[in-house]
Amino acid sequence: ERNVWMSTEVEWLIERHPKWKSIKGIAVVDSSRTIQGVTSNEKRYYITSHKDKNRHRSGHAAENIAMMNKIALNLLKK
Repeated sequence: ERNVWMSTEVEWLIERHPKWKSIKGIAVVDSSRTIQGVTSNEKRYYITSHKDKNRHRSGHAAENIAMMNKIALNLLKK
């Protein structure tokens, strides 16, 4: 299971690190998995210079995009 949080409020980070002026966002990926009854958790932190302008909020857009992503990944694996 993965949960992802993204924030584009990064002015405070740019103030602390002036050379990082191209930063547009920060993200956290919180992953959890259970294998043979043993659960492990991991958090990964990312900085990005891109903003995702894709908005999949209307109708079934998010589900359709997720399905297309799964199909593409399965094709790449084969």
